Amino acid sequence: MNKEKTLSKIAAFLLSGMMTVTIVAGNSYLASQTLDVFASEAKNEVHDFSEYGTGMLPITDNQLEEYIDSISVDFNEEQSVMSMNSTLSLPSSYDLSTSPYFPPIGNQQSIGSCAAWATTYYQFTYEANKLNNIVSTADNAYSPRWTYNMVNGGQNVGTYFGRVYDVLKRNGSLTMSEYPYLADGVTWAYTDNFDFSWSDDTDLMINALNTRISGNEHAVSVSSTNPSSTELDKIRELLYNGKILTFTTDFAWDYRDRNILNADGSVGGYINPNTGIAERIVYRAYNNNESGHAMTIVGYDNNVWSDINNNGIVDEGELGAFKIANSWGSDWENNGYIWVSYDALNSTTTIDGNWESELTGDRVPAFTQGNSGNYVYYIEVENKDVYYVGQLTLNTSYRNSLNISAGRNLSSNINAYNFNSKFITQGNASTELSHVGTLVFDYDDLAEPIGEYISGYNWFVRLNGNHNNASFKITDNLSNTIVDFGSISAGDSYMPISLSMGDLNYDGVVNSVDTEILYNARNNGTALSNLQEYLATNMDTPIQDYTVDYIVAADWGTGRNIQITITNTGDVAIRNWALQCSNFEGDISNPWNCTLLGDDIIKNAMYNSDIAVGQSVTFGYTLTNATGEIPVFSLCTFRSAKQNGYDVSLDVTSEWDSGFIGNITITNTTNEPIMAWELSFTAVNFTITGGGQFEILENSGNNYTITGTYNGNIPIPANTSITMQFNGTKNGTPALSNVSMTEMVIEN
Repeated sequence: MNKEKTLSKIAAFLLSGMMTVTIVAGNSYLASQTLDVFASEAKNEVHDFSEYGTGMLPITDNQLEEYIDSISVDFNEEQSVMSMNSTLSLPSSYDLSTSPYFPPIGNQQSIGSCAAWATTYYQFTYEANKLNNIVSTADNAYSPRWTYNMVNGGQNVGTYFGRVYDVLKRNGSLTMSEYPYLADGVTWAYTDNFDFSWSDDTDLMINALNTRISGNEHAVSVSSTNPSSTELDKIRELLYNGKILTFTTDFAWDYRDRNILNADGSVGGYINPNTGIAERIVYRAYNNNESGHAMTIVGYDNNVWSDINNNGIVDEGELGAFKIANSWGSDWENNGYIWVSYDALNSTTTIDGNWESELTGDRVPAFTQGNSGNYVYYIEVENKDVYYVGQLTLNTSYRNSLNISAGRNLSSNINAYNFNSKFITQGNASTELSHVGTLVFDYDDLAEPIGEYISGYNWFVRLNGNHNNASFKITDNLSNTIVDFGSISAGDSYMPISLSMGDLNYDGVVNSVDTEILYNARNNGTALSNLQEYLATNMDTPIQDYTVDYIVAADWGTGRNIQITITNTGDVAIRNWALQCSNFEGDISNPWNCTLLGDDIIKNAMYNSDIAVGQSVTFGYTLTNATGEIPVFSLCTFRSAKQNGYDVSLDVTSEWDSGFIGNITITNTTNEPIMAWELSFTAVNFTITGGGQFEILENSGNNYTITGTYNGNIPIPANTSITMQFNGTKNGTPALSNVSMTEMVIEN
């Protein structure tokens, strides 16, 4: 394909923005129309749409060429049919706006966000919700403000189509409910009341990374046509294959009524039987140097007709139109939509007569800006497996100056290669515009396939731009920290990631803590991140299985003694047991060997908190006002990291040569007991050799996980210390580091 020709053709579709304009159009808003008479003669009329935002910005040849080289261009001179399905028998009409995945008509109001509405709100919402089988609403549709604010430099200005698509590729989008288009209390958006700030919700932004544009947007060119032309099939096939399309236009359009041919041969006005309104059609486009607009193609109908040359005959060139969704609200034209005739795509009309002689402006194709030919865009959307998430927290007074990239290299190399740009702001870098918060990005294909990149690599972030302070960390998709860089400066920063299979908490050690994480995920419904799911491949999941026997031990008419036995039939101890019951089938009192917790939980009495494999615990209570039904019980405890509320110390009580006797003391500083505790630590300058008044659950090198034995040091009572003695060997001064604790807590 000739590049010069291609560049001129595609220019129309790259930019959209805001300009307060008076649009020149034909017969746009008529308060009343006589629909059963001959259509009004074609002529230009001026209508004021200055309350709405539109606009197209100029683009240089270099910018245009760069954009062309970066995307997929379909249907060139060597391609005449659509690759996804070239054997279709197309119906005479097709309308994707009736799909449950297409959102309701929206309104950009006075903001120049038309590109974001066409791509994000209409096109991306449809594709993403279709992919995930979600019925689209005004709340769960994707927010055009999200993509627009990422590229507008904090001003009500125009933007490149390609830049909006780049945001959807790299970041996905928040929804309208998560990031509303209008600020609280605003009913109509103007420059002065529009919220140009970025989101500060880290969790929502990480979640948005899960669904994004796959690869590049696709451009399809359409040359001069007639209603039966295979050129039109390029667009019709895409629509029939379920692709919502976007385009840009000068938006200098001539409008008129859609017509029907009455039984007596006269021309009448068409009224939509579903909406009860007279429909309008665009039949011609012409040059307008003042503004442009981005819009969305949602369907086609080969039988839509308007008597454009006013000869009272259905001419072939007058038949057929594409259905267009605009972002000016449902009060505009055909309930927010408009028909654009097939003939309006032609540089020269195929309709007979001199009907254009009274119209002003040089005719141009409707799906273009200038006279560069028709181009439309479609996208593919996919759900991503996000493993490594970069979280950059910063305070900047000049957000337009920021530029963020990510990279990796072998751990032996401190210089990154294959840097990927993750965030490029727009606007004047010297304009003071603050942002305090976190920006997130996916390391994406730098970490795929994940099995090759869990260790052995340095991971880089490159931060350029003016900022007051910044910190960085890499997390998984649930925001669990993998590696924390701490404070970073401008330029390149890096840290290694060294994980191993089974290391679900990313601490470099595979032990019972990781097993508990997997257990809670498989048995208690806690979520694992994508990375944790991969690292858990082939891990054995301990099975916590049990039976609950319910016996009426005595019945005296007005009350009963109930005896319950829990038997551990699994292959792991049940620790800090508690049973949840939504309905005890009566009123309970006088518990024995157990404690009542709230209205729906029976828990252990501390001295019987753990049930070893194959063992049982029996307890009971008095039941009055019994219904006679047997209640349903289920275990409701899970292991959780204890972030605070305890102190740990190590004391050497006796030593000789390389041997010593030590005491580990744990102090519970809270008003509640610490149940089924497990303590993990690194033994600095010593090794435990035996004699411990604790059980070693895990030991890898100098890393230990211990728990109490069944002689009084589990649980740890409130505001109490326990001391456990052990024998060890030393090669320096013994100490503890990397101390952490988990406990079994009750889910209520």
